[in-house]
Amino acid sequence: MKPFKTVSALSNQVNSSFDFREPDELPAAIIESAGDAVVSKDLDGVVRTWNPAAEQLFGFKAPEIIGSPIRLLFPASRVDEDAEIIRRVCAGEVLENYQTIRQRKDGMLLNVNLTISPIRDEHGRIIGISNFVRRTLQAESDEARRQLAAIVESSDDAIISKDLDGMIKSWNRAAERLFGYAAPEIIGKSVLTLIPEDRWDEEPAILARLRRGEHVGHFETFRRRKDGSVVEISLTVSPIVDDNGRVVGASKIARDISFQKQVAKQLQDAHARALAANRAKDDFIAAVTHELRTPLTPALLVASAAALDPAVPEAVRADFEEIRHHMETGARLIDDLADLTRVTSGKLSLNLGNHDLHDILRDAVKTVRGGLEAKHQSLELRLAPESIPVHADNIRLQQVLWNVLKNAIKFTPDGGAISITTVRHGAQATLQIKDTGCGLDPTELERIFEPFVQTDTSHSRAGGLGLGLAIARRILELHGGSIYAASEGRGLGATFIIKLPLQRSGGLRD
Repeated sequence: MKPFKTVSALSNQVNSSFDFREPDELPAAIIESAGDAVVSKDLDGVVRTWNPAAEQLFGFKAPEIIGSPIRLLFPASRVDEDAEIIRRVCAGEVLENYQTIRQRKDGMLLNVNLTISPIRDEHGRIIGISNFVRRTLQAESDEARRQLAAIVESSDDAIISKDLDGMIKSWNRAAERLFGYAAPEIIGKSVLTLIPEDRWDEEPAILARLRRGEHVGHFETFRRRKDGSVVEISLTVSPIVDDNGRVVGASKIARDISFQKQVAKQLQDAHARALAANRAKDDFIAAVTHELRTPLTPALLVASAAALDPAVPEAVRADFEEIRHHMETGARLIDDLADLTRVTSGKLSLNLGNHDLHDILRDAVKTVRGGLEAKHQSLELRLAPESIPVHADNIRLQQVLWNVLKNAIKFTPDGGAISITTVRHGAQATLQIKDTGCGLDPTELERIFEPFVQTDTSHSRAGGLGLGLAIARRILELHGGSIYAASEGRGLGATFIIKLPLQRSGGLRD
């Protein structure tokens, strides 16, 4: 016995399973080579035969689907359809041009046309059902058109089509809202109706590009509404081609950008005002620092001289020393403000030269030695055995190191320890300043380099403006270097890591 190859072969098995023979009038080859999908099933809805066209249409190989319920081809919304088909066929009905939807293996839905017939055995009993399946592309095309039309109609953007003479052919609701014309008022009229006279030259240029098959994307221009007002829009224009590939018209998508432009203008004006205010602030700080520094300098010199004059009574010298200390602190704050102004305005310049980083570091340590001794803090230098040549501004780099060291001293309690380590690796030098101070929490590690930001100063005897580290970072960036902080948390100390490029062979030009 041969397995069932055609939809008209007839047989009747005791166990009601199929075992059809091939009749002479409809050989298996015809079924196998048919352009339509040919599928048969038994009265339980189990697939019994499956030709190559069915495989191509639905994506299932024959071994995958034969013996499985035919409902695998039914979308969820139509699973009850199979029982109704079986009922009607068992009543002797032949279903022709049965329009429905089936589902491929990959989940894609297909519009199909079915011819459904009963399969009878040699005694005329219905033992199965044959299905001739043809995909109805026209139905799918119509559905796609309906969906596209719905999308166009519900779009928030104005969508318009025109022919190559510039006559409007279609007009969606968003176009009506944007331009004020109802579709019957504008369809059939020239698109120049929407274009201000001083922009009529845009239309020929756009049409010329369309005839060449080009797209016009995000073209910003002005158009005129029905009430005569002008609106600023962003326009995208695409050619419409016929079945032969000829350009026959154009589709336009127009979006009102007047609000965005208004917001952009407001932002631009606000930015300009902020820049002007910032310049005024910089000018003010520069003037104030100059006016404060001018009288402070001679007063500082007098206090310093008196503090060191042996002819002055010791108690008075101590008072002058206290005055000198506070005036020096004030002078440093004024200098920091002046440097911040130069940094933010891009006016901070460097006087570059070739130096040994260790020499610059030793000079910075001398500057802060008094602070270390006052708080009985230890300082350990772990310097690389070889020199570390850098092309740098000696004074500015000292300022960086002085600021970081002063910061370490300030936030390390009496009797604490500070260490400085230098390493030369490749074309880069790394300097670490580590303290046993109050430490930093993770949220502070980056913020401390912002101007006027200060952390908990409970461990500090002196305040400050919170400018030192911000200035230090900018100076290092101008040198091509960087600085960042690390800490395991509050009470666990902090480490500041400074990286600098080494002086290249032969030095660098200023």
